[in-house]
Amino acid sequence: MARLICLSGINKGEETELPQSGEITMGRSETNAVCIIDRKASRHHCRIIFDYENGRIMLEDLNSTNGVKVNNIPVNGSTVLRSGDHIKIGETVFILNSEDHEDSGEDTTSSTIMKKQKKYDTLLQKTSFQATKTASLMKIRPPQDNQGGTGFLSFFSSGDDKKDK
Repeated sequence: MARLICLSGINKGEETELPQSGEITMGRSETNAVCIIDRKASRHHCRIIFDYENGRIMLEDLNSTNGVKVNNIPVNGSTVLRSGDHIKIGETVFILNSEDHEDSGEDTTSSTIMKKQKKYDTLLQKTSFQATKTASLMKIRPPQDNQGGTGFLSFFSSGDDKKDK
């Protein structure tokens, strides 16, 4: 089974199990299977298509405004994904963990994984999220037994703090 793990951005730490077949969409809209809270993400940014019969997972950009990158390379149209690939949408980075496809000839030893991780350290440093003093978001998760979605609160300063100075 394949999973998407969010490495940076407001969604950091979230994991999404991916289906055995079909497709999912990713973007800002709550109608997506993976809702990305990132101002640089389009409502319907990209989709991932699963073709396990042919041993492929494809990512397709849905004509997003800011594009999508796989391993820091811009995607034009669509591209094949492999386990360990980093997907960057706006300031948010995901990693694809596909246990079913790790026998694809790719070396998955811990030393190789560590070398790959060092390669992406600069990518992750570039994707840090910073909330400003005037606006910030706080993520609210419902209790585990509740099947509802994730909520967000937005806080804005009234600007009165500037008058005091």
